[in-house]
Amino acid sequence: MDVQPLDFEKPILELQRRLQDLRDHSGEHALDFEAEVESMERKIRETRREIYDNLTAWQRVQIALYVQRSFVLDDIASRFM
Repeated sequence: MDVQPLDFEKPILELQRRLQDLRDHSGEHALDFEAEVESMERKIRETRREIYDNLTAWQRVQIALYVQRSFVLDDIASRFM
């Protein structure tokens, strides 16, 4: 299932895409981008924290109603399969 992000989650998704591109490029050309990868991971954590710490009431409702979000039972099932 292709997960579509909520509007306020798009900056996180874009950073994750950039991180994957960096990892792919590093693997393709046998270059060490470890410092850049760590920096990008840190930026993703900071952006995620900033976004989710400042959600509006409506954004919290959107998360609660989001059909494509994973559920605890999904996570448990995937770990034991």
